[in-house]
Amino acid sequence: MILFLQKITPYLPLFLILSLFSVSARGKEADKISFYKDIRPIFQEHCNGCHQPAKMKGEYLMTEFASLLKGGESGEVAVVP
Repeated sequence: MILFLQKITPYLPLFLILSLFSVSARGKEADKISFYKDIRPIFQEHCNGCHQPAKMKGEYLMTEFASLLKGGESGEVAVVP
């Protein structure tokens, strides 16, 4: 159980953010969501400090779109549009 939590813990904030985004996107306010206004600031505050070219923890880069989708050292797709 502990190994499972260690593997999932780094991706938990991303999962929660994207879950909220997908729930919001289904509602009437889908056209009001902006990546640059709503999503990007969350990534900058909680994720990009460790997942940027200078650090790349877990070999996961979140500052480029292709790398964001690709994922990191786990080899699993990180984001499924």
